[in-house]
Amino acid sequence: MYGLGKSTLFDAIHHIGRVILEQTRSTQLWFSRISSVHMLSLYYESQKDQNSYFKLEDYYRGKLYLDDVGKEDKAYNREEIIGKLLFFERHRRRLW
Repeated sequence: MYGLGKSTLFDAIHHIGRVILEQTRSTQLWFSRISSVHMLSLYYESQKDQNSYFKLEDYYRGKLYLDDVGKEDKAYNREEIIGKLLFFERHRRRLW
């Protein structure tokens, strides 16, 4: 079954934003992107490997496109990493 094409649309916008960034240095259309399922996998790996470069804090600032939100499981069946990222840390930092 196919979706509505949101991922394809955001991939196109991301590509255009990269071209604009390279040509004009304007970051207006630039955003980071990652799959929520992939982010959770990286989070798991970072908890096992202290030399991991993944830090959840790196996603607290700036524009962020999280693909497939809602498809990820709770981390260790108890913590909602994506919810924490989106609704707690990013907004808390904006208020301070």
